[in-house]
Amino acid sequence: MKKAMIFTVSLCLCLVIIWTVKVHINQHKAASGFSPSEYTIPRQIQYLFTVQNTSKHLLKKAEFWTYAPVQQTAVQHCSKIESAHAYELIIDDLGNQILHFTFDEFPPYANRIVTVKAELLLSKKANPMAVSDRKLFLKPEKFVESDDPQLCRLARELKASTPLKTAERIFRWVVDNVQHAGYLRNDRGALYALRNRKGDCTEFMYLLHGELAIPKTRFS
Repeated sequence: MKKAMIFTVSLCLCLVIIWTVKVHINQHKAASGFSPSEYTIPRQIQYLFTVQNTSKHLLKKAEFWTYAPVQQTAVQHCSKIESAHAYELIIDDLGNQILHFTFDEFPPYANRIVTVKAELLLSKKANPMAVSDRKLFLKPEKFVESDDPQLCRLARELKASTPLKTAERIFRWVVDNVQHAGYLRNDRGALYALRNRKGDCTEFMYLLHGELAIPKTRFS
């Protein structure tokens, strides 16, 4: 009788633990805005870097950082990241994923090939995203000078009756007024694009961010 009672109590305790874990997972998914049923299109991307020790000295410790696809956007969910090298995953306040690689005892003139593979799920439509603090996305920063008088004046001129129409007008203005200048090695920023009316894809992005103050998740 005593053994049966112990077994019954243990079973109930296991069921409670399982239920608690499921509730926690569901709450986490709800808070993050991720709905698996909306992200049904599988995609895979792969990219690589060559890390070199160009000196004649042994490096006791070499470090390398790179971006991975954003964990969650309105149309994309990053479900898995793989690399042959061990890495530390860093997620900043905006949801950007940074991979931190560390190489010990890096020989002189040696190379390391760092390959990153990401599994993505895409959605056919834009899904609402839960945002904990909108102020994180509205602050000016390097290359996104959203508080500059020139950018603010243009944003006021392009403001429409709804946020969607405003976004469409700003997008159209950038497309019609900023010329693609080919690849630029160094980032120039939103103000450069506005004043010079040219830039590469990053300048287009920075100018859109500066006008719209939308989330600055660069790799998506």
